[in-house]
Amino acid sequence: MGNKGTQHVIAPVKLDHHKLGIEKIVGAAWHTIGITRDGDVYIWGINVDGNLGPATQNGDYNTPQKILSGKNIIRAITGSYSSNTLLVSNTGTVFAWGKNESVRKLYCC
Repeated sequence: MGNKGTQHVIAPVKLDHHKLGIEKIVGAAWHTIGITRDGDVYIWGINVDGNLGPATQNGDYNTPQKILSGKNIIRAITGSYSSNTLLVSNTGTVFAWGKNESVRKLYCC
């Protein structure tokens, strides 16, 4: 959830991600991607097959962590089963990581 806890939450809770400047959020089964107004990327959740990014191969994040800066990301996409993360910059450059097999479905913001 990104609220520093590890317990399941069944009622809405307020998150302070606006302090980071996050304006777009893509939720997946195991992780969440946040994009700031400046195009920086934060990610948090459970690391499944490297979906949290190259620097997180052995760990999970229960709070947002900046993983990409200065690339002017405008869109985030997750693959089927949430095992992939794809980012698109304002120039059309695509950044991708996660499980390296065919993506059958994409979920996009």
